[in-house]
Amino acid sequence: MKKLIALLLALTAALTLAACGGNSPLAPKLVGTWKTEPGAIDGYDIEITFDADGSLTYRRSLGEEGETLDGTYRLDGDNTLTMVINGDEMVLAFDEGVASSGGFFWYLEDDLLIIDEAKMHRG
Repeated sequence: MKKLIALLLALTAALTLAACGGNSPLAPKLVGTWKTEPGAIDGYDIEITFDADGSLTYRRSLGEEGETLDGTYRLDGDNTLTMVINGDEMVLAFDEGVASSGGFFWYLEDDLLIIDEAKMHRG
């Protein structure tokens, strides 16, 4: 459950920054739908859609049960991703796949998006 909350907060923070107008060269690569492998986060399936206008949709499901939350994101010039979902903000530093600071991180390469411990692929 802690992983789900952390992921939700991270996603929320990233989305808020994008909505405010980000200037990162990674922004166009982030746009689209990203999905975890089934059950990858404490048994949940996670899907996040980043829209070009800075909005996002976060979907979490466990079998037939699920929820959908809307939010915003922003990417800054130093590739900091900030998301806001349900009023909760999460700020993630861009990292080459290692959380060196001990905080939340994200990484994007081709068809792989990593947010903290969640690995997602284009859906």
